[in-house]
Amino acid sequence: MLDIQTCRIPYILFKLEEIKKGRPYLRENMLLELFRHEWLSPFFHFYPSNLLVSLYYLKELFLLLCKHRRQYLSTAQKKKKTKKEIRIALRRQLQYLKRNIKHIHQLLSEYERIPFKRQQYKYLLVIQTLYDQQKYMYDHRVHSVEDRIVSIHQPHVRPIVRGKTNAAVEFGAKIQVALVNGIAFLDDLSWDAFNEGVRLQQSVENFKRRFGYYPREVLADRIYCTRENRKWLKNYDIKLRAKPLGRPSSNRALSIPVRPGERNPIEGKFGQAKAAYGMNRIKARLDTTSQSWIASIVLVLNLVNLIGEASLCVLMKLIAWLRQEHLRKNLNLCIPRT
Repeated sequence: MLDIQTCRIPYILFKLEEIKKGRPYLRENMLLELFRHEWLSPFFHFYPSNLLVSLYYLKELFLLLCKHRRQYLSTAQKKKKTKKEIRIALRRQLQYLKRNIKHIHQLLSEYERIPFKRQQYKYLLVIQTLYDQQKYMYDHRVHSVEDRIVSIHQPHVRPIVRGKTNAAVEFGAKIQVALVNGIAFLDDLSWDAFNEGVRLQQSVENFKRRFGYYPREVLADRIYCTRENRKWLKNYDIKLRAKPLGRPSSNRALSIPVRPGERNPIEGKFGQAKAAYGMNRIKARLDTTSQSWIASIVLVLNLVNLIGEASLCVLMKLIAWLRQEHLRKNLNLCIPRT
């Protein structure tokens, strides 16, 4: 982020944050159970129109569904689950989901065109992708896969490992913001996890594209201060306000320390966005809507800052005008009357 409030020559401040979604994250077993229920509703419409046959099929489906539900709850409601119990529950859910998907494809083969609505067909594609991902993780005994789906309604949301005490894994968009003279710029927004260190150079180039010149100083988080970034900034004669690599030097004049509270402006921006404007709880469902929501919050932050500066300018002008009026009255009093 770029901040010029405390310095005539602009210096750049960077901050990375994750925007949480307003929906809970479901574990693998819960996801499989939920997805089976999601597409069972359109599944009923494909059964024969004969009333007796339809009732027979619905009765069999209902009994089967109750049996699978009891099996799921017998594991999900346990406070302590062993690895063996979890794998058995996952295997059952994968088998049920595979069978259901197979039945759906058998029924669809009887139609010339797909009879699903657009939303139902989207759910079917998401569920098939989820089954492939969960089957891969089950077979290979791993807990991560590329572009992992954690929500049927929001398949674009990805789990991002943060390593925090309260939440080791968070879900939502990852944004990078630059702050210049109190004005926030949304440099990057991605639903996938990325390494922040490789985005610093692009953010500095964005600063040059906006203002026509490079900043004199850069102030960023520790993760941005890699050797490659330090070397790149040095080639452009840009100072990096960060702790130098290696052992502390005896000559303190060579280092450019970061004073306590110097990064408060950018930290305060995110605190204001989360506490006042709900950036930590984005409730939009579509990815484009969520991106617009986040960008609108950044816009509101800038408008609030500009309103404060405009009010200050008006106040300064009013004070200057009052001073002029006071001086003019004093001069009129000092002039002797003839």
